[in-house]
Amino acid sequence: MKKLFLMILAGLILAPAMRADAKSLQLGADIVVPYRTDSPSGRLGTLGGAHGELFLSDSAAVNLTTLFGIEDTAGNEPVYFIPGLSLYLPSPIFKPFLQASVPVLLNNGQDVGIQGGGGLLWNIIAGLGLKYQVDVAYYFDTEATIINWVHASAVFTF
Repeated sequence: MKKLFLMILAGLILAPAMRADAKSLQLGADIVVPYRTDSPSGRLGTLGGAHGELFLSDSAAVNLTTLFGIEDTAGNEPVYFIPGLSLYLPSPIFKPFLQASVPVLLNNGQDVGIQGGGGLLWNIIAGLGLKYQVDVAYYFDTEATIINWVHASAVFTF
């Protein structure tokens, strides 16, 4: 039932990406440092991965992030699949944004959660930028609350 729900939700989130008039595509390399706030609390290690973001307009984008454990303090080696939606304030250089997503843990119990956060995209030169965001996730099965104080990306926009 959970897998069916996730497939339907991913389809609803990614369906607008099929539009022929999409503005641009952003690809990035991510590094994330999660911190668990409930028991057992503490730093969970470091995640690395990649994301793609399809801008439907100057201010709205659908995104997909994949993350995996590159340094794991618990030895779980997590793998995440995270579809979402981002809303940006249009600006040529500094773009503040809000993001909502549905993180799915693909191994270690296959947990699902909700995630929200915000950050800043800095377009250094045309097509190249840096992105920093802070987000909070809650996972339903484990009842875990995770704060990603560091979620940094180098991004390329086409």
